[in-house]
Amino acid sequence: MRVESGALVLTVEDNGRGITEPAIHDPKSLGLLGMRERVLPFGGVIEISGAPDKGTRVRVSIPLGLK
Repeated sequence: MRVESGALVLTVEDNGRGITEPAIHDPKSLGLLGMRERVLPFGGVIEISGAPDKGTRVRVSIPLGLK
C-alpha cells in the first residue's frame, strides 16, 4: 500500500495460475463484482490482470481528495 499521485494504491499479486480475461469479466464472479462495488463509492478504480502460470495482479486506487 502506498500513496501515488494523490491516491491510495493497494496492489496484491500472486504467482499462481493467473486469471483469464473471460474470468475477469464474468458476471457470475461475485468476488470480483463485490470488489468493484466496494471501490466505486470512493471514486476508485480496480485493475485486474493475469498471465498464464505467472499469477494474478489486483490494483486498487482510491483518490485521497486532499487539497
